[in-house]
Amino acid sequence: MAGKAFLNEKEMTMKIKTITHVAREALRALENRRGRLTAAEVVAAARPQTSPLHAYFLWNDTVAAGRWRLVQARELIRTVRVQVVTAEGKKVTIPCFVRDPECKADEQGYVTTPRLKTEKDNAAAMLREEIRAVRQRLNRLRALAAYFGGVKHVEQMEHELTDLARLVG
Repeated sequence: MAGKAFLNEKEMTMKIKTITHVAREALRALENRRGRLTAAEVVAAARPQTSPLHAYFLWNDTVAAGRWRLVQARELIRTVRVQVVTAEGKKVTIPCFVRDPECKADEQGYVTTPRLKTEKDNAAAMLREEIRAVRQRLNRLRALAAYFGGVKHVEQMEHELTDLARLVG
């Protein structure tokens, strides 16, 4: 028999943990050499096919270049800003484009924030997505604050975010 084509959930979890452990140890070894880690050093260390990091990278330059251009395009879209006036008459600068709330999870697409202003349901959906993203960052912050200190301040932010989420609906 040539081997199993699929892993069961337990085997997959073990494989992911092993892969993560191998990557973590390789990255720690790189950091230990100079006291910090840089992306350029990681790529250089991953280049040899024998490197435990090699499989984490796309080495076909043609395909990688195309994917990099998509990253650049997304970054360009994210960085464009527009100045708007709030209901209170205050000028604020906001992203000009946000993810289209009508896109499916596996789909890409952006719409202008001024357009969303006229689409109440889509605007609320976009705000809920922004709140979800902030919650993810707060979860990371909470874990770091548990280690370094300051969890109470993070909890305050979480309560305020929950209040905002209730307002958005």
